[in-house]
Amino acid sequence: MLEDFQSVVIPVLFVAFVAMILWLISRGWRELAKIYPLTIPFTGERWYFQTGEIAGGKYGYMLIIGGDLRGAYFSNSFPAALCPRIFVPWEEIKGVEHRGILVRYVQLEFLKAPQQVHSISGRLADKLERASGGIWNYQRADKTVFFGKD
Repeated sequence: MLEDFQSVVIPVLFVAFVAMILWLISRGWRELAKIYPLTIPFTGERWYFQTGEIAGGKYGYMLIIGGDLRGAYFSNSFPAALCPRIFVPWEEIKGVEHRGILVRYVQLEFLKAPQQVHSISGRLADKLERASGGIWNYQRADKTVFFGKD
């Protein structure tokens, strides 16, 4: 009897724990999606299996990011109920490049949600720049930072 109880309860508790973690991680994403919802189908170029930090959550190889002449598209491999698709017009995005010894990333700020942190690789930011057709550009770093912040 005890073995039957354990064989049911342990997997249920594990699934509940994973679901709670996913819900907590995606909370900032859902708030951002309320501000910048995708209202019409996105037809621009997309790059799958990207890594970045969106709305405070770190997404390793889970992001789908795209761009067209209208703006930037953000989605991920979580179910849409947890992380709805996001579309941010170019005029709402500021980008600042940061360089280290081995990494180059671009910190993004969305004007209607300035308190949230977002960052993508410099390579991905370059792709977004090209997809915008020259409408959007990010601020290039003046120097490379070797240890921490200057």
